[in-house]
Amino acid sequence: MVGLVDTTKQMKQFLELVQPLSVRYGYVRGVAEETSYVTYRNMSSTPRLGIGNQLISERATFVVTVQTKTAEQNLIYSAMIKYGTQESDVIFISDDLRRDVTVERGWINTIIVSTYSSIDADKQVYKSTEVQKMLQSIADRYIMITSVYKEPYAESIIDKFKVPDLEDRLYSLAEIIVLKQEYLDRYILTITEH
Repeated sequence: MVGLVDTTKQMKQFLELVQPLSVRYGYVRGVAEETSYVTYRNMSSTPRLGIGNQLISERATFVVTVQTKTAEQNLIYSAMIKYGTQESDVIFISDDLRRDVTVERGWINTIIVSTYSSIDADKQVYKSTEVQKMLQSIADRYIMITSVYKEPYAESIIDKFKVPDLEDRLYSLAEIIVLKQEYLDRYILTITEH
């Protein structure tokens, strides 16, 4: 079951890169006070076998669950995941936002996505230009989703919030996740100051 493990790791990496909530495998029943979750689990996997019955690729379908206290929060985090699929090998299939009947004043969105992985699809190292492009894409999605604009345009944070140049070297996935969180923290601080 090497393919199942690979696609599960690939989905976790995708979810960690496109939105700020902690990602857990499985399903958390209920939302703790003032806490939101993103969980995911594998619904089905279709392996593709080559000559000699060797696994060459796999298509996996996942259920991603966004659990929050308010519908507004849920829409923001869900939109980040859906927009993130446009720049990846993850395909958005459908979603279903509703009240979470297992908790008081909770909202849940079930997002169905599909991914295709081959033997070498699990990328672990990125060039600085790829990281910079990824971080700028995350900022652009935040601006579009949260609609943070001020009038006149000169007072807007849109032009003032660009990704700083990164050191020209290779970055691991763990480093990218740390950079993303630092970047999002600065972004949120910039928004709250305006």
